[in-house]
Amino acid sequence: MGEVMVRFTRVTVAAFACLFMCTQSIAANDELSASFDSDIEVLMDKAGIPAVSLAVIRDGRLVKTNTYGVVSTEKNKPLTKQYIFQAASLSKPVLAYITLRLVDRGHLSLDTPLHTILSSDRFANQDYAKALTARLILSHQPGLPNWGDTPLEFQAKPGAGFQYSGEGYVYLQQVLSHITGLTLEQLAQKEVFKPLGMTKSHFLVPEDSGSRIANPHDNAGRALSVGKPFSNAASSLHTEAGDYARFILAVMEGKGLSESSHKLMMKEQVKVPVRRTDDNTDVPLSETIGWALGWGTLKQPEKELAWHWGDNGTYRAFVTINMVSKDAFVYFANTSLGHTIADDIFALAGEDISEITHWLEMKSYDSPGFQAWRQGVAAEANGDYQDAVAFYKQSVKETDGKDEGLKRLVDWYDAYLELMLKPNFSVDKKYASSYVGQYGPRKVWLENGQLHYQRGEGRKYRLISAPDHHFLLEGLVGFSFQFKLEGDSIAQGITGHYSDGRTDFTARGDE
Repeated sequence: MGEVMVRFTRVTVAAFACLFMCTQSIAANDELSASFDSDIEVLMDKAGIPAVSLAVIRDGRLVKTNTYGVVSTEKNKPLTKQYIFQAASLSKPVLAYITLRLVDRGHLSLDTPLHTILSSDRFANQDYAKALTARLILSHQPGLPNWGDTPLEFQAKPGAGFQYSGEGYVYLQQVLSHITGLTLEQLAQKEVFKPLGMTKSHFLVPEDSGSRIANPHDNAGRALSVGKPFSNAASSLHTEAGDYARFILAVMEGKGLSESSHKLMMKEQVKVPVRRTDDNTDVPLSETIGWALGWGTLKQPEKELAWHWGDNGTYRAFVTINMVSKDAFVYFANTSLGHTIADDIFALAGEDISEITHWLEMKSYDSPGFQAWRQGVAAEANGDYQDAVAFYKQSVKETDGKDEGLKRLVDWYDAYLELMLKPNFSVDKKYASSYVGQYGPRKVWLENGQLHYQRGEGRKYRLISAPDHHFLLEGLVGFSFQFKLEGDSIAQGITGHYSDGRTDFTARGDE
C-alpha cells in the first residue's frame, strides 16, 4: 500500500509540475501574443503597411502564427491565413534545401562543374561558366550580377568572393530540372512542400489561385494587381508564415537531409564585404556576416543566426533562425515599405538584427526624414506635386542631405515641376510621325492628336511635351525620355532618364 502511495505521490507531483510548467509556458506565450499583436498593429500603422503574416518559433516549437491588416487597401478585406505572399528571396534557402537533398541521393555533388550536366550559351564568358558549381552559386560566389541581360556578363571570376546573384540560382534551377526531368514547381512539391505539409506554398502559383494572393502595395499605399504567375528559384516562392515555419523547423532539425548536409547548409562559405556594392575590390570583409548555402550567417559571441531577407519591390519578407537557442521568426508584408519595421518587429520577437539591417542599408519608419518623405509620396500619388516636392525637401533637410536618391528626385522636380503642373499634350506636327514606333519593349503612338507611351504590358501614359524632343509621362514622376533624331528623319531610338541618375537607350525596332 505504501509503495502504491509513493508511486501515486510521484505521479501526482510530476503531473502538477508538468501542469505548472505547461501553464507557465502557455502564459508566457499568451503574454507575448497579447502585447505582441497590439504592438504589431501600431508598427504597421506608423509605417503604412497594409498586411503582415508572421510566425514565432521558440526552442524548436511553433508557438505563434498570426495575420494582421487587410489583403488590399482598396477592398479592405481582412487578411487571413489562407492568403499567401510573394516570399521574394526567401525562395533561395528552399532551392538550397532541394539541392542538398539531391546531393544526398548522388544526383550531383556541390563541386560538380555544372556545365558537365547542362551548359548554357547565355553566359558571355564560357571559360568562367565552366567553373560554376552548386556550392559557388548557393553561397553567392558565381561572379554573376544579381540580374542581367543576354549575353550575361560576369562581374568577377567565379569563387573570387561574395557577389549576390539571383542569376546563379536560375541557372542552378535549370540544372536541377535537367537532372530530374521536373519543373521547379514539381521538384519543390516533391522534395519540400508535400513532405513538410506546406499545402499553401508554390513556386508557380496555379492560375486559379490569384484570388488568395495578398495584393501588393506601392509606397503611397495604393493596391496594385497581383500580376501573372512566374517560375524563378531566386524569387517566385509564394507562401505564408505558417507554411514557411514548417520549412524553418525542418532546417533546424535537419529533417530530410543527411547529417553532413545539414551541417554543411549552415556552414559559412564566404565572408561578405562590410558594405554592399557592385564592386567589391578593396572593400574589407565583415568579421561577423557571411554566407552559407542558401542562407546568410551572423556570428556573434552569444548567438549564431541563419537569415535571409526578401525584396520583390512591393513584397518584403525577413527570416532568422537562431541555431543555438532554436528560436526563429519570419514575417511577410505586402508593401514596398515592409522592411521599415524590420528592426522593431524582430525586437518584439526577442531578436536583434540591427547589424544585418545596417548591412542591408534598410531604413526604419522612425528614421529622420521618413515621415516627411511618406507625406511627399502621398501628395505625389494625389497629383499634388507642389506639396510633394515641399515634403521631399523637408525630408532632405531632416536627413542632412545624406539621401542622395532623394536629392536627385528633388532636382528632377526642380527641372520639371512647371511642366507637371501645366502639362502640354500637344505635339509638333513636324515630328509627330517621326516619333511613332516600337522601341524594344517601348511603344509610342498617336491617339486623338496626342502621343501615348507604353512599356510592355504596363500602364499607358499620355506624353507631356518638353524641349528638344524630350517628354514626360503624365502621372509618373522621376522618369523622362528623349528621342534621338538625326535632322528631320525618323527617330532612331529613345534614351530614358531616371531621377536616380541612370540612363538607358533603346533603339527603334521590333520588340
